Amino acid sequence: MYSMVLHNISGLACAVNAAPQMTITLQSGVQEQVAVGNISTYVGVDVGPGQILHIMIGSPGYCANPSTALPASSLTVNLPGGSLTDKRVNLDVRCGVPTVLIFTPVDPPAITG
Repeated sequence: MYSMVLHNISGLACAVNAAPQMTITLQSGVQEQVAVGNISTYVGVDVGPGQILHIMIGSPGYCANPSTALPASSLTVNLPGGSLTDKRVNLDVRCGVPTVLIFTPVDPPAITG
């Protein structure tokens, strides 16, 4: 599994109508589209000021005929204002297409001290 958090530092809410288009790049250079999963889960997500948008993607952990590892090395998320690429991805996709598992806004942890 791979997890990404995007922090809304704006004073305005950000309406996200659907999970953004995401592409993983395998270490071989081949690109694969990330499947959206259950689309009804991702409709009409509002990320309020200071909130975090939590995105988690995963690939099946088991398959009948496992091959050698098929590691993804980067993830590109296409957002309305441009794209964001994380080149520190470590996700094995040998058992299937990576799929969005979580796409939800959450409040950031409280800072104490």
